[in-house]
Amino acid sequence: MVSPKPTLALIRTLAGEGDFHLYRLIAEGKAGFVFLKCLRTTLSYAWLRGGISDAETVAFIKGPNQLRLFQNQKASLEAEFGKLQAYTSPRANTKMHQLALPRFAIRHILFQTYYLLLMLVTRRARYLNLFLLHFFAAIQISIDRGFASTRNFICYNDQPFDVAAIIAALHQRADCRTIVIQHGLVLSEKFYFPANAQEFWAWGELSRVHFQSRAPNGKMVVKGRYKDDLESKSDIFVMPEEGDKNWKILVAPSFKHDEIKELVGIAKKTFFPKGKSFDRMAIKMHPATKSVWMIKLWLLMTARGIVIERAHMEDLSDQYDVLFTKHSTSAVDFLLRGKPVAFLTLVSGATFPSDKYGLSISQFKTPLQTGKYDIEHMNESRIKFLKCALNV
Repeated sequence: MVSPKPTLALIRTLAGEGDFHLYRLIAEGKAGFVFLKCLRTTLSYAWLRGGISDAETVAFIKGPNQLRLFQNQKASLEAEFGKLQAYTSPRANTKMHQLALPRFAIRHILFQTYYLLLMLVTRRARYLNLFLLHFFAAIQISIDRGFASTRNFICYNDQPFDVAAIIAALHQRADCRTIVIQHGLVLSEKFYFPANAQEFWAWGELSRVHFQSRAPNGKMVVKGRYKDDLESKSDIFVMPEEGDKNWKILVAPSFKHDEIKELVGIAKKTFFPKGKSFDRMAIKMHPATKSVWMIKLWLLMTARGIVIERAHMEDLSDQYDVLFTKHSTSAVDFLLRGKPVAFLTLVSGATFPSDKYGLSISQFKTPLQTGKYDIEHMNESRIKFLKCALNV
């Protein structure tokens, strides 16, 4: 077993997920959650299929949303880096490789599990530190074997500590470039992880407000999102006509069940006061939503006919006329196409969600009283937001 060096900078890097999120969870009495989260990550490197990459450029993908983003950007990445190799976790639901790194040896797993158990029993962060250091030592061995040829490492934000460990191990080489590509609107500096990459490729200038790099010379580069965003952009705000009651409504909540029920309830009262048919209304679940079967059962009892959409938001924003949400990134695709977005909460003067281009759910009427809105001013604010957020 490689003896890990207990440097303060390394510990902060590994525990820096979500602004030292792991430490805060322990302080809040959620050591059990931290234990399960870290153990699951460790075991994924023990049980899942690994391998050795001979590619100079590697894209490391975790989850279906990141896979979708990668597929939309693959041509651009290949134009810049040439041939690349992509590795995904099982959560991405794909036949591609699962994990690029060779599996951890059993002795590594035993060390890590031992310190996690001590952390769970004592609730002391020092044992979390020891776990992270031993995890890093095992990652380092896997990197030396699995990514020996890697000179460009690409990943996405909103990833756990294991990717930060991979990046830290790669930085021990002088010739490896590490890049994090923005995934979703990032509205708080607490969610920029891993933040130890050399470059953060942002959608637009809005990201600069919250960008915080822990790399000594880390920089942010505005790259935009998709190439076809410019083609999808509408120059006008496509507001429905007075008296039009045939809108197709999409609800895009967060992963919280209470928010789902609240948004659906408001949409029902607004558009279907008699509750006869909900065939023009659908829900796009947040990828992190747990126990979706409970929501399906609730819909069956209270709003039969409302369907759960599984298509990507880029497609759904073409199919539906209006979006109901709290502050989901899904609003970007509707605003890009000039379609109205009704937010649960609007903050005056905020960049997102803003009352300058967004509609308030509490004031939403059908048929929409378009005369009460300054459509031209809203459209100017919408275009300004898209320039700031997506660089289009």
